[in-house]
Amino acid sequence: MNINKKDLERLFQIISAYKEKEKIEEYNIVFSAPWENKYFLALDYLREFKIKLNAVISEDLEANYKDIITKFLNWNKIIFFKEVNLEDMAEIKTLFLNINRNSLVDIALLREGDFESKLVSKLLQKGTKILLWKCSVERFKKGENSYYRKKLLSYYDEISKMGVDIVDLEVVSQE
Repeated sequence: MNINKKDLERLFQIISAYKEKEKIEEYNIVFSAPWENKYFLALDYLREFKIKLNAVISEDLEANYKDIITKFLNWNKIIFFKEVNLEDMAEIKTLFLNINRNSLVDIALLREGDFESKLVSKLLQKGTKILLWKCSVERFKKGENSYYRKKLLSYYDEISKMGVDIVDLEVVSQE
């Protein structure tokens, strides 16, 4: 059986299109320190996802919490912050379950301080999708200075303008 070049190219296009269609979404899920009890809620919700999930875990979390994360789900990969190659990681969509105030400010001001701000910087440079779980947005307390509130909200606004989407977890599962 002889296949001419044109038929071979067409067959390759069909196979490539099929593989692309069948490609399963992959997300890095970042578990920053300190442990937040809302991580339990996130883990429970993530269990329902039909996408590849990689756990990216801070070494600063206590051993029992690292154990909970690693055993709770059947992760595609389990990666600790110190093991991460930021260039490789920047190719994969990333969901931050929590970003502390210092990291938020660093990201908004384009500074690379801690792991989270360095990773966001790389993701932005590569144009990779970045999500921040809505539950991690800081809640204000009664009596806080109004300028302080406005300033903090301006940092969330700034990272949003950069392309960081603040979302509910169900948004991730629907992609």
